[in-house]
Amino acid sequence: MAWRKIYDEFAPTAKKMGVASQVVYRSIANPNDITVINDFKTLEKAKAFAASPELKAAMEKAHVTG
Repeated sequence: MAWRKIYDEFAPTAKKMGVASQVVYRSIANPNDITVINDFKTLEKAKAFAASPELKAAMEKAHVTG
């Protein structure tokens, strides 16, 4: 689960960017098939997070596709 190490390292940055809570779901059939749900207090923070270069870089580093 190489993605998990990157995800955990990125957590403090995500929190600073407005992630209020987060949940990770992982497929039993394929442990690399995950769904992440982040909660934000405002729509603006959610949009800024989704568009952030920091998130994009972390996803690329973790080899996230889709």
